[in-house]
Amino acid sequence: MKKKSLIVIGLIVLGWALLLNTYSDKHLAAEKLFWQAEQKAIKLTKNKTYQDLSKEDLAKIISTYRKVADKFPLEPLAAKAQFVIADIYALGGEYDKAQQELKKIIANFSSQGQIASAAQFAIGKVFELKGDSQKALIEYEKVSELYPLSALGLSTPLYITQYYKTINDVVGQEKAHRQAIRHYKTLIGDYADTSVASVVQNYLAQAHLQGQEWSEAMKVWDEIIIKYPNTPQAIRSLIAKAETRAKQLEDLAGAISIYEDCLKKYPKGDFTKELRLRLGNLYLENGQISKAKEVFSSLMKDYPKEESLVVRSRLGFISCLKEEGLSQEVIKGYEDIKKIYPDNPVTFSTPYLVYRYYRQINDSENAKLALDTAISGYEKKFFSSGDDSNKSIVARLLFLCYAESKNWDKALNLLRTLSNNNPKDPGYLLSMALVYTKELGNISAAKEIYKEIITKYSSNTTLVKLAKEQIIALDEQATEETIQE
Repeated sequence: MKKKSLIVIGLIVLGWALLLNTYSDKHLAAEKLFWQAEQKAIKLTKNKTYQDLSKEDLAKIISTYRKVADKFPLEPLAAKAQFVIADIYALGGEYDKAQQELKKIIANFSSQGQIASAAQFAIGKVFELKGDSQKALIEYEKVSELYPLSALGLSTPLYITQYYKTINDVVGQEKAHRQAIRHYKTLIGDYADTSVASVVQNYLAQAHLQGQEWSEAMKVWDEIIIKYPNTPQAIRSLIAKAETRAKQLEDLAGAISIYEDCLKKYPKGDFTKELRLRLGNLYLENGQISKAKEVFSSLMKDYPKEESLVVRSRLGFISCLKEEGLSQEVIKGYEDIKKIYPDNPVTFSTPYLVYRYYRQINDSENAKLALDTAISGYEKKFFSSGDDSNKSIVARLLFLCYAESKNWDKALNLLRTLSNNNPKDPGYLLSMALVYTKELGNISAAKEIYKEIITKYSSNTTLVKLAKEQIIALDEQATEETIQE
């Protein structure tokens, strides 16, 4: 189905292209049958949310995918079909059926770690949906125990630590963190002097980051850099070190030094242009304006045909002009981007950025004119006919402009339109509730939105729980306000 799976997160990392590399007659037949199942599911689910589907619709979808699993049980596409079936059962609250389906996948594909680990992880996810955190954690632990070198086997210890944090179990979180560290160190020892060790070392570094153990993470990256020089792992470790210094330790000079050294060691390669762009932004953030301008200028010169990179470099150069107080050149820079690259998604932000700049320099008259111009332009783009893949970007910018102008009626109407056009995305309704609560103080309207969320997304237990908690909080707020009056 087109609907994104709610339980099979592991499906993303299965790497179907690698698994489906044996184009036998049997595989081609399975592929044809699976395609037919997909087409039928697409037809039945078109313009519908899960709640809109009848039991008959769901039964037909399950039946079509079941044919793939029954006829070709050992083909990877059968597992993919069973993941879809399990997802449907879970969405309908039939958790036992979902888990039984996933267990069948494990039984049929026990020798294929990527598939089996995804099914095992999904069993834990089903328990999570049921609200049984202890059983969920038991199933998650099996993933790293049974399939330690699969993508999910490597990442699940990190997920378990984060899950404890989600359920506010501080003791469990600390215990899981220590277990993850031990687990990764054991794997590194077991696979010493192999390519596996460097991969696991990166996960070890991530575990240290998760525990805010910055210096320990740095040590792991240093080991990778020394042991595996001139490899992608070493480059990724250098970048990770630099970003940790910049973002976590607020050591811009240290981050700059790492990037400078990295570019000296690896002057060629497609990745270097992004490193240069990041270095330019770090120079800017660190107040080294002339160096930043030099980097942005060189990128525009060296990669004139790479539109996205040039636009971002131009925006970086404009930021330098802002720091220098050259307001006329700043505005001209924005106008040039809009004129030269009118269809680039990044360019869409320039009208809003012009308004923000006028506000920044306290030019209220031009700020108002710029905001009116931005709103007019964004409304024209958003409400124009035709399917425009960039409308979501325009909608976000238009909402920001409405918020800046305090035009909450238009902001709410926009969010309602977006919600209607994107029924699978609850974000727009959540934003509406926040506007009613934070900006308009309309508690009753906010509660109605949260009730709507509960009805429309009843299968999303986490979202329903959040909505119910917000309703309770709003009721308490209303009571306090009544008492104060």
